[in-house]
Amino acid sequence: MPDKSPVTGHMNPDACSLTAIFTCVRLQIDRFEDGGWVVVLPYPDGGRNFDVPREFCPGETGWVAGENRRLLDGLAGGGW
Repeated sequence: MPDKSPVTGHMNPDACSLTAIFTCVRLQIDRFEDGGWVVVLPYPDGGRNFDVPREFCPGETGWVAGENRRLLDGLAGGGW
């Protein structure tokens, strides 16, 4: 079987090997948004923040969100 199609000149999909590239990125949680979104920053460089669904974050983000709310309520004078 030839590597390229004689008609189109494109590579034959059967002749190509697939390569997956995984990049590990460390993130810092900036804040929790309503609707299940989390605003994150690249860590340690900072830079531009972006939103990701809360499901993409580790399981303890629910606990962290609750703890953040508790701390902010304390700073705000005991909550609303």
